Amino acid sequence: MSKNLQSELKLSNGLTSLSGNQNPQDQSLNQNPVQMMKRKLIPDLFSLSNAFFCILWLWVAFVSSVDNYLVVRFRSDMPHGEKNPVARFIMRLDDWDVSSFVGIKMFCTILVLGLLAIIYSKCKYSGLKYVVILSLFQAALFYYLIWM
Repeated sequence: MSKNLQSELKLSNGLTSLSGNQNPQDQSLNQNPVQMMKRKLIPDLFSLSNAFFCILWLWVAFVSSVDNYLVVRFRSDMPHGEKNPVARFIMRLDDWDVSSFVGIKMFCTILVLGLLAIIYSKCKYSGLKYVVILSLFQAALFYYLIWM
């Protein structure tokens, strides 16, 4: 094959330009994969929306942990002090022992936090919206637990 024909074939495939230089897209193929990942991921890791999501996500986990701690700490008062009818039902099934209730709460918390992370990874807007709403509810719960 003649040199001109080879150049035209490469040009039509988008591999090289007429001057023989590579396209900017193809130059990334010659770079180290680790450098490409760093360039792609590091700015995303430290974006403002990611930081905001992580802070609110940790807030939800923190309030849930404090709530579970208080349930275990005041387990003897739970039959009389718990106002949530679902919680009372779960504890009544286990003769007012809080272990099943705490286990169910932790399972649900882990499930919700995992779902929030998955939603955020698929659609940042929806993930942020849901974590903000949940954080507001957790703030109200925290206020109730600490000051009421």
